[in-house]
Amino acid sequence: MSLIKLTEMSIWMLMLKEKDKSLSISSAIFFLH
Repeated sequence: MSLIKLTEMSIWMLMLKEKDKSLSISSAIFFLH
């Protein structure tokens, strides 16, 4: 797995921890693309 993907996943997990649903959903969509 690339460093960029690991960084994206880290950001995504942080967004989920923030429990901001709109950000989490946007991040999930971005991450899946």
